[in-house]
Amino acid sequence: REYSYGENRTIIIGRSKSIFSASPDRNFLLTINFIYLVSAVISLFIGMLLKNKIKGNFLRPIYAIQRNAKIIEEGKYHKVNDVDSDTVELLELAGSIKNMAIRLESQEELRKRLTADIAHELRTPLSTVNSHLEAFIDGVWEPTPDRLMLLQDEIRRLTSLIKDLGDLSYME
Repeated sequence: REYSYGENRTIIIGRSKSIFSASPDRNFLLTINFIYLVSAVISLFIGMLLKNKIKGNFLRPIYAIQRNAKIIEEGKYHKVNDVDSDTVELLELAGSIKNMAIRLESQEELRKRLTADIAHELRTPLSTVNSHLEAFIDGVWEPTPDRLMLLQDEIRRLTSLIKDLGDLSYME
């Protein structure tokens, strides 16, 4: 724009041409834009690398804990793996899960042993009663009061075992 103040005084504001028409200005702007573009690409690349590293450091232990939980769910308590992390909370969680697996494995062994013991304890009196009844039916033995009393004792023993199982179940 051109402003006049009297006869010989004129002020020109702005350029006579566009900024892109002058070669040095155009080169300067293109160079600046290229630098911005390159720095944006480099920043994105560095950001992606940092994201993967941070994600790996934080999520790797969480995925390991998740795998351990699935192993426990499958009942393979002794296959629980150690978890390595720099985060105290994740280490505590992993330790708690490992301890839980050890206790669950111990409880599972106790349950199996208890089941086997109960089966044995129930099988013995039932076998005695069954063999005596078969002997009576086949006519090998006469049902005497002593033999019938023995059968009654075995039935009481069975009843007591079943009552103890009921009490145990109630206490649990």
